[in-house]
Amino acid sequence: MQTKQIKYQIVIIFTLGVYLYYLTYRLRYTINHEALLLSISFYYADVHGFISLFLFAFQLWNPRERRAPPALHDVSVDIYIPTYNEDIPVIRKTVLGCATISYPHKTYILDDGNRPELAKMAMAWGCEYITRKERLHAKAGNLNQALQLTHGEFVVILDTDCVPQPDFLEKTLGYFHDQKVAFVQTPHNYYNVDSFQFRINREKKKSWIEQNLFYRLIMPGRDYWNSAFFAGTAAVFRKKALEDIGGFATGSITEDIHTTLLLYARSWKGVYHNEILSNELAAKDLKNYQVQQLRWAEGNIGMFFTCNPLFKKGLTIPQRICFSSTIFGWLFGFPKLVYLTIPSIAVFAGLNPIQSFDFSFIWRCVFFLVVLITGFEVVTRGYGKILYCESYTTMNFFVVIKAAFRSIFGLFGLKSIFKVTGKGADESTSLLSILPQLAIYLLSFAGVAWGCLKLYYGMSGSFSGFASVIFWNCINGLLAYSVIEKTTRPHHKRKDFRFIG
Repeated sequence: MQTKQIKYQIVIIFTLGVYLYYLTYRLRYTINHEALLLSISFYYADVHGFISLFLFAFQLWNPRERRAPPALHDVSVDIYIPTYNEDIPVIRKTVLGCATISYPHKTYILDDGNRPELAKMAMAWGCEYITRKERLHAKAGNLNQALQLTHGEFVVILDTDCVPQPDFLEKTLGYFHDQKVAFVQTPHNYYNVDSFQFRINREKKKSWIEQNLFYRLIMPGRDYWNSAFFAGTAAVFRKKALEDIGGFATGSITEDIHTTLLLYARSWKGVYHNEILSNELAAKDLKNYQVQQLRWAEGNIGMFFTCNPLFKKGLTIPQRICFSSTIFGWLFGFPKLVYLTIPSIAVFAGLNPIQSFDFSFIWRCVFFLVVLITGFEVVTRGYGKILYCESYTTMNFFVVIKAAFRSIFGLFGLKSIFKVTGKGADESTSLLSILPQLAIYLLSFAGVAWGCLKLYYGMSGSFSGFASVIFWNCINGLLAYSVIEKTTRPHHKRKDFRFIG
């Protein structure tokens, strides 16, 4: 297995080397001073891509494989199910799943919605019910109150839709033999296959899930650097470790990663157990999907201002790199906007982002793209599909740009609000929600039409240059179309799904 990993590392080094050579060539020979703003914007996007690739490669350098050690014996475990306004049938599935867990435990429903009907159901289900009058600090505050009222040595966090498997505790408690382990995180696994995270090929009986690259490959890679983090649900905590940092972190809408940073800064360890031990619901419609993406992006970008890993005392250098990568990764909206708009601007304004689209540039650009795409496909071991990934960045680019600005404005007193992602909803897609993608789609194919007319009537200065931007516009238009088609197609109206085996 180590030999196979060395092959992946060689591919990583080669891909980064080619990218660096391409950037050097671009800087020396391709900056067009007659269209300097456009050219520099294009180069910025390429540099951003290199930094992203380097940080991505660092996390994938040596993904860790773990085998669950024998579980601890005779320790007390509390399971927390924090909820606010989620449907009671959704909560019921999670409670029933907790009831099947073989290791002794107590289950608590933490209801920030203060619903009498849920209190009655909790009694019928045989679990404890905790509520509070004030909803200070949202989910983190809800969890922190429970920490004060319960007495278990270990705490399991399960979102209302996260149904655990019977061996959840048996597979995770063994890591706590190491007294410095603060938490064990397990993968998120989504079972409603009509959600936005899925791409289904029914002929080949294969599926691709958007977040599998992160949970099945990046998180094991971060585990190698002791940089895996609490992902909000499907995790077990040592209560003593939480008490050491004053409970779950508040002051952020992403309490999970903030809490993790505080634990690492106090020299605690995190563990990532890469085995599916629970099943949950992904957002079913675009509105709730974007609510989730906005919260994650805004919370993570906001960490730059509230708990910057570059300057946080107590973190190791690899931890600083990994958590800086988490923040930087949510800034992809700006370079993506550049890539999506530059070819149209070039056609309509008659400006060229490249000084000369000659053969010298074209062969280097093609070689670079082939190496980059091939390297990505190889290193991601089938979890990363370049076309699907590009489609999702096109779907989310405007949301993460919005998140970046909201984070900046937060410095001036604009507070972010924790919004719960709807799980049972299935709302139709509004025109406003896909307006950025629709604009890119129309702009791109207008650019194709106008570019072809310019070529036909000999109004272009360079045939190869115009042909390149026309082709680029086609790619952008197709990416935008893939988002529009994906988000507006009819979805299944099922209320229940079987778990994927």
